[in-house]
Amino acid sequence: MILLFFISIGLSIGYIYLLQWITEGWGACESYKHTGENVKVSIIIAARNEEKYIVDCLSSIFKNSYPEKLLEIIVVDDQSEDQTVAIIKEKYPQVTLLSTVKNIGKKAAIELAAKYATGELLIFTDADCTVPDTWVATMVSNYDSDLVSFIAAPVQIDLEDTCLSRFQYLDVAATMAVTANGIHRQSYYSANGANMAVNREQFLQLYEVRRDAEIASGDDMFTIQYLAKKDPNKITYVRSLEATVTTKGEKTIADLISQRKRWAGKSRHYPEKNIVLVQGYVFLLVALMVFNAVFGLFTDGFGVFIALLMLFIKVTMDYLFLSHICQHYEKKEATKKYLISAASYNIYILFAGLVAILPGKYVWKGRSLK
Repeated sequence: MILLFFISIGLSIGYIYLLQWITEGWGACESYKHTGENVKVSIIIAARNEEKYIVDCLSSIFKNSYPEKLLEIIVVDDQSEDQTVAIIKEKYPQVTLLSTVKNIGKKAAIELAAKYATGELLIFTDADCTVPDTWVATMVSNYDSDLVSFIAAPVQIDLEDTCLSRFQYLDVAATMAVTANGIHRQSYYSANGANMAVNREQFLQLYEVRRDAEIASGDDMFTIQYLAKKDPNKITYVRSLEATVTTKGEKTIADLISQRKRWAGKSRHYPEKNIVLVQGYVFLLVALMVFNAVFGLFTDGFGVFIALLMLFIKVTMDYLFLSHICQHYEKKEATKKYLISAASYNIYILFAGLVAILPGKYVWKGRSLK
C-alpha cells in the first residue's frame, strides 16, 4: 500500500509538471510573419449533410478581404442526402463544387479537391465552421514556401450555456494547447482538420507514401506527422485569435460519443507515437485513481484517500490550466460549473483510452465506420 501511495503521488506530481510544460510551450508559440504577397490559396471544405451550417461557413469565408484573384473556394460534396448541394449552387455559384463517388469518405474527398485545386497553399476547414474575417490573411502571413510546409491553427467550440457545450469547449481548448506545445517543442505532432494549411505539392506527394487509406478519419494527424518526419522545422502553429476557427459542438451525448470514438480509434495507427505517450500518461493517472478508489473500498479505505488526493490535485491543476487558456480566447465563462466538466472529463479520458485500445464500429453522418 505504501508503494502504491508513492506511485500515485509521483504520477500526480508528474502531471503538474506536464501541465506546466504544455502551458509554457503553448505560450511560447510565436507567429511567423511573412508578407504573403501573391500566394494563390485554395480553401477546401468537405461537406456531407451540412445544410444547416454551410451558409454560415461560406458567408464567413467571403467576408475575408484576401484578393479575389488569389483565392478559390472548393467544396466537395461527400454524397449529401439533404439540400447542401442545392444551397451552394443557389447562393454561391462562384464556389467550385465537386462530388465524390459513393462512400469513399472525407479523406478521399479532400484528395480529390487537392488534385483539382490551383492554389499553392491549401487551407482546410469544415462545413460546420465559421472563420474570422482575418483568417485567410493570417494563415498566409505565416506561410513561406521555403520555410513552412504545414500550418496548424486553433479551433474552438461555439460556446453555449450548457454543461455539454462547456465540456466540449474546455476539452478542445486543452487539445489546442497540447497541439501548440508539441509543434513548438518539436516533440510530437497533432493538428485539427478544421483549421490547417499545407503546401499543395507536398500534400499530394504524401498520398504516394501514406499507409492510412483504410482509416476513416485522421487526415489532419497523418498529414502533419508524415510532413514532420520529412522536416519538422517546416511545421508551425499560429496561436492567434485572428486565425481561430469556431466549430459547432455536438448536441447530444450520443453524437459526442460517436465523434470521440472516431477521434480515439485512429490513434493506434499514427506513424509518430509521442502524442500517444502524452495521452497515455493522463489515461494511466485517471485509471490509477479509479483503481485506488475501488481497491480502497474493499480494504482499509486508505486507497480511497489516495484517490481523493489524486483527484484534488488533478482537478485543481486542470482548472488553473484551463482558466489560463480560456482567458487567452476571451471565454472565461467556459469554466462555469467547472466541477461538472471536470467529472465528465475524467470519465471521458477512461472512455477514450479504452476505445484507443479496443476500437469498434461507430456511426458518423449516417455511415457505419470503424
